[in-house]
Amino acid sequence: MTGLQIIQEERLRQQTEEKRSSANDDGYIKGELAIAAKVYYQCAVDGLMYVRHALKDWPWASNWFKPWASGDPSKFDVQRCLVKAGALAMAERDRMNRFIASWS
Repeated sequence: MTGLQIIQEERLRQQTEEKRSSANDDGYIKGELAIAAKVYYQCAVDGLMYVRHALKDWPWASNWFKPWASGDPSKFDVQRCLVKAGALAMAERDRMNRFIASWS
């Protein structure tokens, strides 16, 4: 699978398993999706050094922050962080497009 396909799969997982719909995303008008994407990306770049401090930047409840594989907090996963960052950035872009379209 390509990186784009994996990111699209993650976005679909967020929508189906976590019930994150476009309507949910449209409520994030303070950049929360982009901030969350940045936090996951920063985790991928800086690794565990940043993870320890990431919650101070995290826009939602701490239980939604999961920079690890397979639900196991002892298994930090750089690739998973990149995928989540991409999916959240995709959600923010889609949210912005819907917002812009609503004004036309």
